[in-house]
Amino acid sequence: MKRSTAASHDPASNGNSVTNFSLSRLFQLSATERQGVTTRRSLRLQQAYERLVAGGESPSVTVPINSPEPHASSDGNESLASSATPNISPPPVKVRRMQVGGNPAALNNRSVGDRLKEKQKDLQSHVTTTEGSSSTAAAAPSTSTTTVALNSSVTTRDKPLSDRQRNTVRVISQYLREIGMTNTVETLTDESGCREEDPLATQFREALEKSDWGTIVEIVDQLKDQIKESSYMTLRVTFLEELLKTHFSSGDLIAALAVLQKEYPRHPDFLDRRKHYGSMLAADADYLKSNFADSIVMTQKSDLLDLAEDLFPPTFLLPKAHGSNGILRDHKCNTLHFPNRTSQIISDHEAEVWVLKFSPNGQYLASTGKSGLIYIFKVLNDRKLAYYNRYMLSDELDGINCLSWSGDSNFIACGSAGNSHFGIFLIDIHRIVDVEFPVQDHIIRLGVEKFTVADFFPSPRQHRIVCADQKGNFTVHDVDHDLSDKGNDFEGLRVNGLYCLKDGRTVLASDTLFRIRSYNFENMTDLTLIEEAHPIVSFTLDSPEERCLITTKSGGIRMWCLETRTLIQTFFGSVHADIVVNACFGGANEEYIASGSEGNNRVMIWKRDEKYPVKYLDGHNGSINAIAWNPHFKNMLVSGSDDHTIRVWSSVPPGSTFVEPVPEILSRVDEDPRDSPVDCEPYLRHASVKY
Repeated sequence: MKRSTAASHDPASNGNSVTNFSLSRLFQLSATERQGVTTRRSLRLQQAYERLVAGGESPSVTVPINSPEPHASSDGNESLASSATPNISPPPVKVRRMQVGGNPAALNNRSVGDRLKEKQKDLQSHVTTTEGSSSTAAAAPSTSTTTVALNSSVTTRDKPLSDRQRNTVRVISQYLREIGMTNTVETLTDESGCREEDPLATQFREALEKSDWGTIVEIVDQLKDQIKESSYMTLRVTFLEELLKTHFSSGDLIAALAVLQKEYPRHPDFLDRRKHYGSMLAADADYLKSNFADSIVMTQKSDLLDLAEDLFPPTFLLPKAHGSNGILRDHKCNTLHFPNRTSQIISDHEAEVWVLKFSPNGQYLASTGKSGLIYIFKVLNDRKLAYYNRYMLSDELDGINCLSWSGDSNFIACGSAGNSHFGIFLIDIHRIVDVEFPVQDHIIRLGVEKFTVADFFPSPRQHRIVCADQKGNFTVHDVDHDLSDKGNDFEGLRVNGLYCLKDGRTVLASDTLFRIRSYNFENMTDLTLIEEAHPIVSFTLDSPEERCLITTKSGGIRMWCLETRTLIQTFFGSVHADIVVNACFGGANEEYIASGSEGNNRVMIWKRDEKYPVKYLDGHNGSINAIAWNPHFKNMLVSGSDDHTIRVWSSVPPGSTFVEPVPEILSRVDEDPRDSPVDCEPYLRHASVKY
């Protein structure tokens, strides 16, 4: 091959590399000479790249200026000698990052699940190849951050998913299936090991859709050991009644009789309903068939599904509670969950009812008021109470307006704001007392000539109680060890309300200066949290101890955030002026506020995020002073009024007809109320107190 004329006359160019070649000298060459330099440089770079891929060393790339250059062939076209210059194929076209195989249409025709499965297979094959050629990987380590990140995604989890994480995955899977991403759900299930729903739950939904009540009852029986006894009985009776309605609508009275005799429970709580359906067997078959064939009589399946989703554990039946605007939606109570009817009227009190408090375990209700009598009622179910005990502290008391439960639900403490010289009384509710003469000589009395309010720390393993009054007395007592009179822990405070926190050392107290202050009995420090503009009538906290609900004399009911010490919401509609009216949290997730009212004799219920009531409960004939929401039965609410009655508010069971109950005096019973069954589980063992 002939050398270029310019190169042959330049002695400095012989053996020099492109990197050492003068840029100005390069531009002095002809166009043909510059093309030759560029072609030879590309050739050397291509050869170096091929040696690098083969695992060899990458030498320095030098392209001598005096190396052979292309020449013109006889036909006038430039070519390179085959012996010196191999064929150089152009580099492949770089695929864009978001393309799959360079075909964007292929990406749109496949689901996310398909692409995830293919990616997982590619990653697994890549990991296998990497492990099989560890020596090669050591010689040429990968520096791609994308490869490292993808490899880490197929690593096996060191820890199993928690229940909360598994339920979250199930909710996500349910939502993805609702919007049609089935393949993605299968991939998520395979990787997490979390099935969206139990196969038995799927069978339950199918049976409900087909009105196969017998199959549903069998499924409920299979889950008896996984749910509470009260939930099991409620579900079984509900679906057995649907089965009875089906038999009545078809005119099969023999099958209905068999259900009542063999399947329907003989529990006292369902005795009236059993008699009701039993009396229908004497009616004309055609009459029953025409009445029960009407679809209005049959309970809506959506209500039955809501009931099942509420009583079955979420690990079994995942609620279908996702709207089109997102995965989660606000809880909405229907007639199956919300207290909307009076299920019982109790007339044991002969004077105004001022205070109502459920025990922490939800098994007992304590009530007291102007008469000075303290009644203890036993909770039988979410609709009914039974008499348990009553106590008379002193004939000289003008009324009791302070009451607190111990953490183990065995003791109550009570006091009178108008009679500070009586002190605080501690009562063991399980001590048997004569109904006709309910005076208990062994009642513990804390303080003489002091203390009007008291509250227990919520720990179930000890009985520490804080007592205070408006005369500057403020101290803590350990009922199990020391009941002697002691000096004050904090001086000069005029306290009219107390709330002990779960930490066992902090107490919130309201005072006559319209403040809520925090007192630490461990390091003896205090801090002002809230300052109101109106006198504080009463206050309480929600279960997480994050929100404080304050009833003021003329400013309404106000909810504060304890962490930020800011006002969140003011609730309008109720009247609080001259009497003490209590308010409380309650309902599902404590999303509701309930309170009485002084003027309109109505129970008012608000949502926590709404200013105006969402529900009114009518029935009392006097001002409503006390409200309490059962911590165990979320659909059970009680109210006490100046009309001397206690009303139990509950939800109406599906398929039942509401009838206003008649007032009853529960303390006039012959049987021992301690023999009555309780639907809720015991909270903790009874603690012993030495007298």
